[in-house]
Amino acid sequence: MEKEFLQIVDENQNIIHKVCRMYRDTREEQQDLFQEIVFQLWKAFPSFRKKSKESTWMYRIALNTAIAVFRKKTLNLDYMRSLPEKFHPAESNETSENEDRMYGALKILNHA
Repeated sequence: MEKEFLQIVDENQNIIHKVCRMYRDTREEQQDLFQEIVFQLWKAFPSFRKKSKESTWMYRIALNTAIAVFRKKTLNLDYMRSLPEKFHPAESNETSENEDRMYGALKILNHA
């Protein structure tokens, strides 16, 4: 089960990165949110019945987690274990200049 979960996250982790960039401003907050989303995905994985696409399932959980964390305004994370290296947000979260500008513009619109 763990191997299947890691493969699904690996194949679809860009979904998580995009949600993190939309709901958190700093790299540190994005990394914390990334970990929280992966944790919530892991908790929900045993009940995933594959009635929808894996990417759709991941997006819904990522979005719901991001909204819940955004409403709390602070992250109180205390994890004993770290994520596998290939899921480390700092290494796989490269964005283009246009993408950065787009997310910046969307954040301005969200606060207006």
